[in-house]
Amino acid sequence: MIRDKGKRLTIEEKVQILVSVGNIEKIKQNKTGASDREKWLGEIKHSIKTAYREGKLTKEQIELLEANGMVWKEHRGPGRKILDYLIASGKNLGEIRQNGENLSPEERRLASAKHTFMNYYREGRLSEEIIREAKEHGMVWGRIPFGRKALDLLIASGRNLADIRQKGKDLTDEEIKLGNAKHSLIAAYRKGLLSEEIIREAEEHGMIWGRKPLGRENLDLLIASGRNLGEIQQRGKNLTDEERRLGEAKHTLISCYREGRLSEEIIREAEQYGMTWGRRIKSRKKEKTDEEEETLESLRAKKQELEAKEKKAEELLEEVERAIVEKGEER
Repeated sequence: MIRDKGKRLTIEEKVQILVSVGNIEKIKQNKTGASDREKWLGEIKHSIKTAYREGKLTKEQIELLEANGMVWKEHRGPGRKILDYLIASGKNLGEIRQNGENLSPEERRLASAKHTFMNYYREGRLSEEIIREAKEHGMVWGRIPFGRKALDLLIASGRNLADIRQKGKDLTDEEIKLGNAKHSLIAAYRKGLLSEEIIREAEEHGMIWGRKPLGRENLDLLIASGRNLGEIQQRGKNLTDEERRLGEAKHTLISCYREGRLSEEIIREAEQYGMTWGRRIKSRKKEKTDEEEETLESLRAKKQELEAKEKKAEELLEEVERAIVEKGEER
């Protein structure tokens, strides 16, 4: 396949490219002095390994890649080590308590592992294989992944999701319910709250998302340049028009990151292409230092002192006025 810098490759296309190379194990991911093509292939291999860890590859894709020399050197997908640890305890996973006063150190470790594992599930980061295996050992998930209920409702209608109207005067109660479910699903997609599994399943049933998640267009533009995102300048005197366009896209992406508006998927993908964010996200106001607290206390004390003096001065003034009145009456 010929490289097209303006196109964002799908997982299937990346798999085909690696298979066409032959021995995938020989592709180096961060080779010094590599050609542009070698760097490109290294980036694709890195991306596929990430997709593998996140459980996004099908069984057929994994087998095809392994048959062409892919070596994973890792457990399959996030949550694999945690699940192995929970299973090794010999306990029913549904009965492992996540909190309690009288837990032993071992029980606390199991509780912490289970808590992390359930968070992975809710964020849509576990593969179907890991979810199924956990259920076989008694795992009860509780809250389901974001968008799951809305998608199940839409699929159960038997309709193509693209044809479901979100608004209209002549809608039945059932159509209004479906429209609301579709609206909430699309809103969650734009905020980056849906897992890859939910997105893929919705698209298989005809969903058309419309506006892309925040930062998606900027990231696609930066990736299409073929450059390491960490090396793209945001400002400079001698930049070309293309470099200025890339600089503005990077600036917007970093601003969205600092405001906490990017999805985990966008952040992770940007970092795979070399993005360094710099200043961390500001999530809360700066707490007052001891010195600031001391200054505030002294100001409060001064205020109280001035108020007391003002009150005393008013009392003295009243006494003087009474004395003047009394002397006048005596005359």
